[in-house]
Amino acid sequence: MVWNGGGQRRAAEEAARAFGKEISKRLSASSPILTSAGTHLDNPHNILGFITYIAIILQGFVGVTQFFVPKLYGSVDKAKAIYKYHRLSGYVIFILSLATVAASTQTYFAKNILHLKLWAVLLASVIAVAGIVPRIRLSKFGWLAGRG
Repeated sequence: MVWNGGGQRRAAEEAARAFGKEISKRLSASSPILTSAGTHLDNPHNILGFITYIAIILQGFVGVTQFFVPKLYGSVDKAKAIYKYHRLSGYVIFILSLATVAASTQTYFAKNILHLKLWAVLLASVIAVAGIVPRIRLSKFGWLAGRG
């Protein structure tokens, strides 16, 4: 990225700082869960949630670095070439998030306290996917869209 004066650099530094604070906040919020004496990763919701959490952190890191620090990837062109995978992983994370919410309906708390119904979450997920699918532009995926 070519810096266009101090304003862009300052904006990039502020964005990187905000991203770091958000990651720090989320990690500190999860620390009581990770350090408690209870069992962890013992049901599909916990496992999918953990995988989703890691995927979101990686997705954010790649997105911020490829935009603000493309030299980490060798050049701006190489950083831009990664974008199709960044976009695809965003769609995968979206589906993974919906699966995590659906799995939550089978936990004790969701069943017996909140009385969540799996069918209602699945219906909402189908509606969400139906709203996203028309917005997918295969042309943005390069070789995934059938181009060399």
